[in-house]
Amino acid sequence: MTLGGYLLGCRLAEARRLLLTTDASTADVAHAAGFGSQSSFYDHFTRQTGTTPAAYRRGRQQ
Repeated sequence: MTLGGYLLGCRLAEARRLLLTTDASTADVAHAAGFGSQSSFYDHFTRQTGTTPAAYRRGRQQ
């Protein structure tokens, strides 16, 4: 695993945690997790999880 891949994994794990434990907007979650832009966050998150951040949050809260 590359250093970049490791950092991306850490950022995505933090984003998943924030989505489930806070009411922060997805833009705030993206920023807090260390992503440079909301679009980059959406792209990486959707690629890894197969769902959008908002859908992930809704699906886990039910």
